[in-house]
Amino acid sequence: MLVGLAAAGVAGRFGAARAGAPEAGRGGSPVGPAARPRLPYEVVTVPGAEAEAEWRRLRDAGRGWPVVIGGDETLAQIAEMLGANEASAPAEILKTAAALRFPDALGSWPGAPVAADLRAEEGAWPGNMPAGGVLPGLMVAADLTSGAPLARVHILLIPTDKSWEVPAYLRWGGWNACPPPEVHVAVLKTWHEAYGAELAGLTGDQLNLRVARRPTKRAEALTLARDFYRYCPDIFDQGTATLAPLAAELMANDWWYFWWD
Repeated sequence: MLVGLAAAGVAGRFGAARAGAPEAGRGGSPVGPAARPRLPYEVVTVPGAEAEAEWRRLRDAGRGWPVVIGGDETLAQIAEMLGANEASAPAEILKTAAALRFPDALGSWPGAPVAADLRAEEGAWPGNMPAGGVLPGLMVAADLTSGAPLARVHILLIPTDKSWEVPAYLRWGGWNACPPPEVHVAVLKTWHEAYGAELAGLTGDQLNLRVARRPTKRAEALTLARDFYRYCPDIFDQGTATLAPLAAELMANDWWYFWWD
């Protein structure tokens, strides 16, 4: 969702992903000398070029919800985040999320941006949006400098069949401008119901969603872009700067992308 942000800028924000790790085998077999962090969920490891196909296969296999989390460094980061937030049980987070209502959920937490912070204007509608949008799909499986697939990526199998519940099981969020897990759950559930959005990829500060239904009208896409701005201001303030380029991307692309500092 960083339309208008040069590839070099994306790479500068995140730094180069580690693409030199030993290639993985299929089916979660251990590869390479590095010890895998302890996690309470099954881990499947595949070459990055196969990550999307394996995600689809696992999604249809009924073994839990698969989420692609990137390479070895991200796997360790997710394990560390889980260990740091053990006091929050997934069931408690899901119960809190069930009481939230969209779009009020976007402003329901102490660090939520206020209206004065959201200064992006609508801007001009782009005239040359290519079919399929500007950005690639499963960005968490690729090196953000070169765009090449990572040598290997890890996929977590979360014990739920609802993708919007994944942030609760990973206790994901709650730092800086990133909403807490219960807000992610409430927001992603709403977008699943409206657009068939499924959480496909996640790192320490990024989310990748794939949608089944795009907005079809400019007014609808602009409303959705405004909700994106409240949910994730960084994709505007450090990305598109105005709403219309993102709205046009939403009408052209089946993949949504978010990141927080």
